[in-house]
Amino acid sequence: MVVDKKTPPPPPPPPSAPPRLSDPEHAKIVAQIASALKPHQIQIFYREVEAFKDSGLLPGILRIASRLNPEQLETVFHDHKIGGPLLILACAGSGKTTSLVFRIIFLILKGVPPTSIIALTFTVKAAEEMRSRVRRFMDELYKDVLPGADKGIMLAEIARMWMGTFHSVALKILKENITGQMNCELVGLRPAFDVTADNYKIIKAAFDSMMTGKKGLGFDEVVSKIEHVKNELLTVEAFKKKATRKEKKFADIYECYQQMLEQRRSIDFNDMLIYVVRLFKEHPEVLKHYQDRFGYVMVDEYQDTNYAQYTLCKLLIGERPEFFCVGDDDQSIYGWRGADVRNILFFEKDYPSATRVKLVRNYRSTATIIAAANEVFKKVKPKQLLKVIEPPKDGATGEPQWGEKIAVYHARDERDEIKFVAFEINRLRRLEPELKYGDFAVLYRTNSQNKMVKRFLDEEKIPCSVYDPRFWSRPEVKNIKEYLRVVNYYARFYAARKSPVAGDDDYDDDRPQTASRAVTPEILAQVNKSMKVVLTLPPSSLHRESYARVTHLMSPANILTDTETFENMKMRLGSETVDAKNLARFRALVDELSREQLFGEVMRGIVERSGLMFQLSQQSDLTRDEAAALKVYKDLVTEAEEFEKNTFAGSTSVPIYEKISLFLENIETKSRDSEQSAVKSREDAINIMTLHSAKGLEFDTVFFIGLEDNIMPLRHIEDKELDKKSLRKRRDEERRLFYVGITRAKKRLYLTFADERVWWGNKNVHYGISPFIKSIPKKFHVKGSYASGIFSALVRAIKSVLWWFSPS
Repeated sequence: MVVDKKTPPPPPPPPSAPPRLSDPEHAKIVAQIASALKPHQIQIFYREVEAFKDSGLLPGILRIASRLNPEQLETVFHDHKIGGPLLILACAGSGKTTSLVFRIIFLILKGVPPTSIIALTFTVKAAEEMRSRVRRFMDELYKDVLPGADKGIMLAEIARMWMGTFHSVALKILKENITGQMNCELVGLRPAFDVTADNYKIIKAAFDSMMTGKKGLGFDEVVSKIEHVKNELLTVEAFKKKATRKEKKFADIYECYQQMLEQRRSIDFNDMLIYVVRLFKEHPEVLKHYQDRFGYVMVDEYQDTNYAQYTLCKLLIGERPEFFCVGDDDQSIYGWRGADVRNILFFEKDYPSATRVKLVRNYRSTATIIAAANEVFKKVKPKQLLKVIEPPKDGATGEPQWGEKIAVYHARDERDEIKFVAFEINRLRRLEPELKYGDFAVLYRTNSQNKMVKRFLDEEKIPCSVYDPRFWSRPEVKNIKEYLRVVNYYARFYAARKSPVAGDDDYDDDRPQTASRAVTPEILAQVNKSMKVVLTLPPSSLHRESYARVTHLMSPANILTDTETFENMKMRLGSETVDAKNLARFRALVDELSREQLFGEVMRGIVERSGLMFQLSQQSDLTRDEAAALKVYKDLVTEAEEFEKNTFAGSTSVPIYEKISLFLENIETKSRDSEQSAVKSREDAINIMTLHSAKGLEFDTVFFIGLEDNIMPLRHIEDKELDKKSLRKRRDEERRLFYVGITRAKKRLYLTFADERVWWGNKNVHYGISPFIKSIPKKFHVKGSYASGIFSALVRAIKSVLWWFSPS
């Protein structure tokens, strides 16, 4: 069954005859689509064809339907008034993003303004991909179906649609003004509050302050606990009320940490959700505004929501049925960060009128990989909760496309393991010259394994790229953020100067007070902080005395917006001095960038025309840090160009300051350590990343290494202190993580384990094969083979044969 409800609805009446259509070609397409549908799906499909048959948008509806399988069609055309909230249980590779994208497109075609839709994700990448696909389809539709319509306005509305991570949306809400006062002020925050990227440093300071000379708590434990209590929406006061005697030390550190944040006028990422939930609960008029504003609430990866995110969703949706959720309980791998898989398992308890639809047709992997994935939960999960993934089938014969068997390699140690990986990569590229290094991925359980993998692949002269989750926290990125804030401010100012105030007959293009009405106090406060950073960078690079004179101004931003202030400052610095000339270059550069229409050009201007990259690009003998900085600048230009292309399609109808603001919001989220998935390397290099980082990605060939007990599943030191229920919960998440790893592979999957390895500084550690490999029947395996010495190869072969013929 595809539709699965706790209380099944009465059986639907037989499907009615297809709607009468004047265009025989349309009638033919409708008949073809309906022929693959079940009775209740035909009813859903016919209902929408009937609704659109007299409009010029029917070809768009048919184009959507023709790109969907029956279950996807059922979700995209779901009527909340009839079926209530919708939960889609989407297996790995089953096209969940397709359902989300076409659902948004369908709503737009039904007349729902894009700005009435809010889509919540867990990664910026997922949000950007959805927005890009919505925009591309609508662009295509305007060309083919609505050639005379003005698409500019619609594409601009799609660019402004609230589609982002929970944290980026929370930040937007806090910075809006609904009641005449900033939302953040309603919950006690200053308008110019910062979201700190240094929370670990501040926690460490609080920890050292409160725990000097004391024992009983480790720093890592405190970091984890703070995140946990905030995900549970527990403020310091709330936690203190329920804290046990044992938890008193932690409560003191938590309180000290919050006080330090307040002293810095900062909050951390988890605070954003706490403040928004508090805002909605304490100010019902603000909550009602957002409920009215967002008629449709959509959530991706619902299985990864924690209590704070779950509560935010409940508040936003209220009693309405327009709630559209996608998730997979088999891919819930963020329990350590507060994610609660029960949110998806108990969805129908929260929303009794909900409909559940399963997407089980896999479009990514071979039938062999899918069959192995189906075995992972077969013996440990209740039958009613199992989802059996359907593998892809040959279009001509209808038979499953089995592909290659899964190669299992028994290595001597970690060096032998990676030598086998290198051997196979080279062998496959010789067999298939069209294969690129970027088509391969090496996945592992913990970050501590990446240095070893990179070192051994470097020895084999194979290019590789280790995903760096700290990229967005690098100092180069932080400097670019400050530059963008300055350009953003001036672009708003410049745009306001071009537009006279209504009823102002004496409007003068040079009057700064007109522009100042478009610049809020929090923007001004932020830009003054940013100016103090940017003035130390090219092209200004002010010397100490000049810097002190400029920043001593009450508002350094006036140098940009007020000609008199600028000229006076030049005189104070000495009109012909280097600093005065550089300040003039800086002002001219900001002015030029604020007039750009494409965000990619703004970023290129900051990186190249400012001089930030010039010195580095002229050197031939860069240090490792300098080479890394140069690469960061180049990657930022590429990121900006892709952002412009995917989000705005080069549209000039969206003001440049809106583009900059959205990009800055994305950076704030990406700089967070727990941003879930990575991105594939832009270079032609082997992708090296953890299992958590790989979620949401796919690769032709995957090498899943380190599959030994104690590593996969990972054993923690504190496991000894856990009860059986907690241990089982942790083990279940490790199993789901294994499932995520093997379902990243499209064509080939390699599973490797070693007799011994260096683990956390301990040499010659022997753990034995992971029990998760044993869960996959050996009929799906083939032995990986590779020789690095006759004797050792013989010993390893004997061990492998013994393991191979041992009972499963």
